[in-house]
Amino acid sequence: MKNIFNIKANYNFLESLASLILEKYGQDPLYLAKITILLPTRRACRNFRDILLKQYNKNSIILPKIKAIGDINIEEIALDIKNNNHLQELQQYSRSFLKYHTLLIDEIRKFNKKTELFGKNINVKQLNLIAKNLEEFLNEIDREELDLDNLDNIKEEDIASHKQKILSFLRNFGSNWRNILRKNNIQSKTIYQNQLIDLYCQYLQNKSDDFPIIVAGSTGSLKSTSRLLKQISQIKNGDVVIFGLDKNIDDNIFENLTENHPQFMLYKLLNNLKIARSDVIDLEFKKFKQRNNNLANLLSYSFLPAEKSDIWTNIKDVTENKIDNFNLIECKNTSDEAIMTTIIMLKELENKNNNIALITKDSNLSKAVKNLLSRFNINIDDSKNNNLVQSPAAQYLISIAKFFNSDFKVSNLLSILKHNITKAGFKSDFYDNNLEIFELEILRKNFSLRNIEIINKKIKESKNIELKKWFKTVINTLNIFQNLKNENNFLKLLELNIECAQRLSQNDEKQILFNNIKGSNEINTFYESIKNEINTFKAEYEVYGDILQEFLSN
Repeated sequence: MKNIFNIKANYNFLESLASLILEKYGQDPLYLAKITILLPTRRACRNFRDILLKQYNKNSIILPKIKAIGDINIEEIALDIKNNNHLQELQQYSRSFLKYHTLLIDEIRKFNKKTELFGKNINVKQLNLIAKNLEEFLNEIDREELDLDNLDNIKEEDIASHKQKILSFLRNFGSNWRNILRKNNIQSKTIYQNQLIDLYCQYLQNKSDDFPIIVAGSTGSLKSTSRLLKQISQIKNGDVVIFGLDKNIDDNIFENLTENHPQFMLYKLLNNLKIARSDVIDLEFKKFKQRNNNLANLLSYSFLPAEKSDIWTNIKDVTENKIDNFNLIECKNTSDEAIMTTIIMLKELENKNNNIALITKDSNLSKAVKNLLSRFNINIDDSKNNNLVQSPAAQYLISIAKFFNSDFKVSNLLSILKHNITKAGFKSDFYDNNLEIFELEILRKNFSLRNIEIINKKIKESKNIELKKWFKTVINTLNIFQNLKNENNFLKLLELNIECAQRLSQNDEKQILFNNIKGSNEINTFYESIKNEINTFKAEYEVYGDILQEFLSN
């Protein structure tokens, strides 16, 4: 097969891919625009567009269709797959995360009410944690295209008693879950994605034009994407481009790799494509070579299976003096590791207009480095936490929601009052002056302030009329949300939470500053989703803030 390519691990992948495409198809701009390029993620798509524009040295370009594998357009497929019952069924289902997740919570709640499997009086926060774990399990089942039918074959005497309870729940739940989803006209995102990719494979089989389709960077880790890669490899003008295939280790080792080896998924993919490793064409664009072969060889040998480590004594193609930018730094703890990582990153960024990336599975390390870099005003794009819950609008809502539902802390109150959008309808000077007096005269002189009632008492004892007016307005606004202690409808709590944020952020000219901060538009969209999809969902007032935070994180 002449359409399976490999870009070596020590070459820049997207730069090399762009050169391949422009070399093969770049002579005709109109033809280039007809090409489809599928990449693993949206971020890869964004970066690839920029690289393609940079490498194309002519005046104008109509970009190819560049999209993530998960963003296949069902409407585009529908034009070529008509009268397909599977397609029509796929189009009618809702794939809302909120609807799916809250349905899961409600079903666990119903089951627990009958059986008390998870305890008597558990709240929605605890139910949510169970639902999250169950959802991860169900997603894994869906990704592997398995089902829960085989649970009946498990012998209960072989497992611990507490696990027998979970097994009992899964047996009962698993047999009903698909029917519950169908009844509620909803589908898991994973199953939808699998079915959509299978329909796309069908579309590729029947497509009438010969315009190239290139899928690049995927290892086919999901069964559905593996089928897609195979289908693209079999069509006319279909190219598959993989990254980092190691041709250095011998065939015997490669054929017997275990699942934890970094080459295992590529091994599985080549088996699926029915192509030998030696037949995959290496692409080598010298100007995009980032490291010499020594480093690639070192990494290859370092991942040898334990039983083959005797090969290390015979290594001749790795020389120490030719391995650059590869260092071992031993740190005592995560704190030292974060400081050292930050120093290295700052040194790289000091006199260069560079981007630099930290890749780690340790979320604590990532967070520590992010905090350290923020002190130097370094702009950080944290892909792991790039979601709505991190936005200023969401954080403001959550701080209000959690204030009355946690142990009273003066710092929590001040985080709301000192926020740059909190004005409570006053002029900035008036608000800021009274906030300063409140902090100096009330808070700092009374270290035993354990709750809002004691603060109220101290305010009443004050002779400062303006301070009393200021505090009364602020606390009455916060009480919009506090007065809902007996409410358990999530939509109602969210409505009042937003109203409280809006009124608290209103300035003296009646402008609502909350509506202008980052994330406020998305919060409105989120509210509409709640209103349209899960308007009857129940969440206790005491844990509403935690559930809000959880939903916004997704």
